[in-house]
Amino acid sequence: MRRAEHLRFAILAAQREGNRLLTQALKPHGITPSQAEVLRLLQQHGTLSLNGLGQLLVCESGTNPSRLVDRVVAAGLVERRTDAADRRYLHLSLTLEGRRLATEVAGIEELLYAALDAAGEGLEVDAMLAFLHNFIDALPSGKALSKRLAPADATTRTRPAGRAPRKETTMQFENTLTINTPAGKVFAYLAQPENLPRWNYALETTEQTSPGPVGIGTTYRQTRTLPRPAEEHFRITEYDPPNLLTIDGDFGPFTGTATYQLTPLDQHTTQLVNTFHLSATGALKAAAAIAGPQVKHAVAKNLDVLKNILETR
Repeated sequence: MRRAEHLRFAILAAQREGNRLLTQALKPHGITPSQAEVLRLLQQHGTLSLNGLGQLLVCESGTNPSRLVDRVVAAGLVERRTDAADRRYLHLSLTLEGRRLATEVAGIEELLYAALDAAGEGLEVDAMLAFLHNFIDALPSGKALSKRLAPADATTRTRPAGRAPRKETTMQFENTLTINTPAGKVFAYLAQPENLPRWNYALETTEQTSPGPVGIGTTYRQTRTLPRPAEEHFRITEYDPPNLLTIDGDFGPFTGTATYQLTPLDQHTTQLVNTFHLSATGALKAAAAIAGPQVKHAVAKNLDVLKNILETR
């Protein structure tokens, strides 16, 4: 593959993956990346004409984004008013709900930008930007971006002085559930990692690779089928029957620890608190930055399967 072709598809892949991650992060808020861009532009400018908004849009090309605006107006996020002096012109501004949601979007974007800062650490990012601008500046999307980067534009954003890019992107989340099974039996099942594929749909096999009984330092190898086929390794770092089990190693595209804290509620009922601390490197930093809710939801579904197995044994 020639370098230009490689570059073309690398840019396309980065754009698609970035948009996919942003789409997932915005989904709980009921908006798309294009709609989020409208909210942020109106948050930064206060009021824009329809044509003025179109000139600044990068996610959706065209200087008359009527259908896009129709959708955010229908959702109660943007107010559309006719110009008092010339009824041919429309003024767009955020509603109270639009302002609230724009602030949520800004937080999501900041996580993505921090991940990109970290991924570009030590690289010639300015040279990369110069190359990209050399290619896009004469094209519609490039012109829209140039308007947003103009020195007089109040939306131009710079990193606050003294703020360093993040060197590592991490996520932490916790799921809690009640299992109608004694704590000893719950711990015994969890302390046999060979059971993992029975309640984690993404795993195919798990096997012990170190000799001796299970305890601190015991190591395992497992094969994963989702999100892509992979071989993973982990070890037990905390082992306190029937209260605490912690494993450290590979979890799909991430590395980190998973802790299982068990608390007997009575002789037949156990509260399980499952905590994950995960980190990512390279391009996966962007995923770790904004994919936390999706990963937590997938883990919760697996724990529901575990609960069902233990309560029906």
